[in-house]
Amino acid sequence: MHVHVKNGDGKAKINIETAEVVENTGIKPADLKKAVDAVKQYKADMIKAWNEYFDEN
Repeated sequence: MHVHVKNGDGKAKINIETAEVVENTGIKPADLKKAVDAVKQYKADMIKAWNEYFDEN
């Protein structure tokens, strides 16, 4: 379960359950931290949306 993050500098993939950065190509550390913090803050909502989208329980 992961989320893709993209900005003008690059892109990253973050594991929703662990908030671990799986891949990062070009996103600056400060911007990546903001993305990781958002994943942590909205983890439950993201998991719910993932499960609804992929029809998993």
